Amino acid sequence: MLDFFNTLESDYSNQKKFIAQNCDKENYKDSLKIVLEIYDRLKNFIRNSDFECDQDEINYFKHVKPKFQCDLIFFNKMLQINSKVPIGSIEKKRDYFIKQLDKMSTYFEENIDFINYFRSNDTEMDHIYFLRKNAKCKRGTESVNSEIDYTQCTGFDLKIAKMLAHQRLETCMYIELKKLENIDSEIQIPSENVSNQNKSELKWTDSKIALIELIYSLQSSSVFNNGNIDIKTLSSTFESFFNIDLGDTYQGFKEIKERKNSQTKLLDKLQSKLLDKIEKDNAFKN
Repeated sequence: MLDFFNTLESDYSNQKKFIAQNCDKENYKDSLKIVLEIYDRLKNFIRNSDFECDQDEINYFKHVKPKFQCDLIFFNKMLQINSKVPIGSIEKKRDYFIKQLDKMSTYFEENIDFINYFRSNDTEMDHIYFLRKNAKCKRGTESVNSEIDYTQCTGFDLKIAKMLAHQRLETCMYIELKKLENIDSEIQIPSENVSNQNKSELKWTDSKIALIELIYSLQSSSVFNNGNIDIKTLSSTFESFFNIDLGDTYQGFKEIKERKNSQTKLLDKLQSKLLDKIEKDNAFKN
């Protein structure tokens, strides 16, 4: 069995060289065909083979299968996403890619306990998650449990594959958003008069990521134009007002979301300082 996996991985490694060289929107279908052919070979082998021991079965569903299935999900999803990109304004396209990111974020949140288990390299529950006989009893799996083929999966192997695929998809979505940001910058016609009017003597002295946090909080709270303003426009306004280059605000927001402690460092500080000010003023009056 191990020899088969090694051979399959070697074959796939050679095929991946083609995928890496031709991995763009025009070649996603060809890449998907390559992945599907490899994945079918894997399924047919498992269908007609038995694992020698429980640990072999655990290793297959935890490490081997998700590696191939991840690529299958990735190329399939990229084809779907690219086929539905809306025609129209940059804002329409930007909203579309952000919605895709939100869907991935929701999936991570819904499966956070299992994802943390996998990422921590824990093994305590492996016999439940990656042995088919036990996973079927647990039924904490993908979609409609009655439709899962437990001869081919445990359900939790699919969670791993989706997590890995979503990580790659997330990177692709940020690349698309960056492209739109560059296009938006190219078509904007700078006005010297407007630029001079917007200049301020105020200088932002906190970090750029703190300003990005403030911008996203203001946009989320709909305090400007009754919420009818996008992040790009709001960021450009703050950049002009403070004469600062924030860089990739979408990447900045990604960093904010990935903070391990407080995701709202600036807002927490602002609230604390304001409460201190109120308390001191009230004490002075008394």
